[in-house]
Amino acid sequence: MRFALNGAVGPFTNGVVASAGSPLGASTSDVSDDGIDPDPDGNGDPGGPAESDPTPIGIALGSALEMTTTTTGLPARITLVYTFENFGSGMIDNLSATNDLTAVFGIQGVDWTLFSVAAQRPADPAINQLGSENRVWGAEFREREDLKTNVSKATPPDFANPDFDGFLDFELINQAPMQSLAAGNAGQVVVVIDLLTLDAVIAGQLCNQVTASGTMGGTAFSDSSADGQDPDPSDDGIPDESASSCISAGVVPVTLMSFEVN
Repeated sequence: MRFALNGAVGPFTNGVVASAGSPLGASTSDVSDDGIDPDPDGNGDPGGPAESDPTPIGIALGSALEMTTTTTGLPARITLVYTFENFGSGMIDNLSATNDLTAVFGIQGVDWTLFSVAAQRPADPAINQLGSENRVWGAEFREREDLKTNVSKATPPDFANPDFDGFLDFELINQAPMQSLAAGNAGQVVVVIDLLTLDAVIAGQLCNQVTASGTMGGTAFSDSSADGQDPDPSDDGIPDESASSCISAGVVPVTLMSFEVN
């Protein structure tokens, strides 16, 4: 089916109510649960706790990547800001996002070196303007004002993978424990590298993009990053934008010397 927004703003969900009657005249009904299993806990009662979750429509997980540098010449310090946001109405679990930096910048230790990895709050005004902030030990997450009552405050403090190095461990988001984002929440991972050469430059640019994934109920979501720090730059509630983040080689120029032999 085709889902048209018609100017409405998400997130969007759907659910059905099934009913039936027995030959003896008794009636029964059940509110649908998200996924393909009407009885996820397997106890024979499909109407148990957390078994009437609405099904999200559209893309629940959004991601964005911004690459910037303020350095002129080599080595150049480059900052990569990865943003992950839950646009759905329920908790997104099993968050994952990988980035192979050797495919972007070349050989680790020769063309680039890792400077730091950290988690931080989303700093983009388009994200922050929607709600209050919740700081927990170096990782900040925010909640949308209109979803405040549905947001869990128990956000894990260790959102970034401390072992990420971009050439052996590509996982940006901590998997021990697995990370989650409540409805309307966003988190960021910030990676800083030092670029040593321009050997990986293609057509005058260094470009990068990341794909994030997660699950909500029985539904898996994935999203290719948009350019910048806002996963939904069109602000339509559906983070379907996808674009690489690029740095022009002109921002890290190399001085060339020439000489003449007589």
